[in-house]
Amino acid sequence: MRAPIVVPLADAQKTELAAGMLSDEGLVALSEADFAALHVDRGIFHSVAALNTAFDLRHLRFRFERDRRQVIRYAAMESDQPIVASAVLFPGFLDLWKDTLGEKVLVVVPNRFSAFVFPHLATDYLDYAPMVFRAYRETPYPVSVEVFEVSPSGWRCLGAYTQP
Repeated sequence: MRAPIVVPLADAQKTELAAGMLSDEGLVALSEADFAALHVDRGIFHSVAALNTAFDLRHLRFRFERDRRQVIRYAAMESDQPIVASAVLFPGFLDLWKDTLGEKVLVVVPNRFSAFVFPHLATDYLDYAPMVFRAYRETPYPVSVEVFEVSPSGWRCLGAYTQP
């Protein structure tokens, strides 16, 4: 399913940003008519949406997966609400990770309810393809299996997980 209003992400092959609103029925993608009915400039809408991501962070569960030596392999962001895909767009997203995962991170958002954040230096993030595909398939609301590098200069798609 493709949202009516989308914005491409730099270097991404399939992942797009969609304008939407959270309602009692879940996340609803806005059409051109819906957007016009709001009587709000798109720039203002995007600014308010960015502010809302800070609120969304309060409703997330964060979990670190560690190896036997207690080195963090990845962090999982999870929610019972379909807000994780937008929460990763929080303007201070990198600040959440700099003390644990470093100045740059790798992010994959397989569905609206979960995201995985890897240290940029992780060389084994591709080993997690089965976990990512399981999260991608286990919901009627998949987002992406593309991996993004997030750094102070912004978001950049590095590629996509392939079927294990």
